[in-house]
Amino acid sequence: MGMPDYEVLEETEHLRFEYTGDSKSGKTKLIDVWSVKSQSFLGVIKWYGHWRKYVFDTEKAIYDTGCMRTISDFIDKLMEERKEK
Repeated sequence: MGMPDYEVLEETEHLRFEYTGDSKSGKTKLIDVWSVKSQSFLGVIKWYGHWRKYVFDTEKAIYDTGCMRTISDFIDKLMEERKEK
């Protein structure tokens, strides 16, 4: 199937972060995370209101520490951006 054409916010050796729109409230972003190599969808970074922070939501995937760190670093950037508003 491959990756759809959305705004690429960041691409690393293994992961691609794509802005796919805003949440229903319009206050936060929805970011799809894709595998660069296999072009498969891995999950979505979205705001989780109960925790008042962005989270990575995925159903079934395997990640090494490098990929988890990359996802975590990207979420940290979104949180900093949100604090600046």
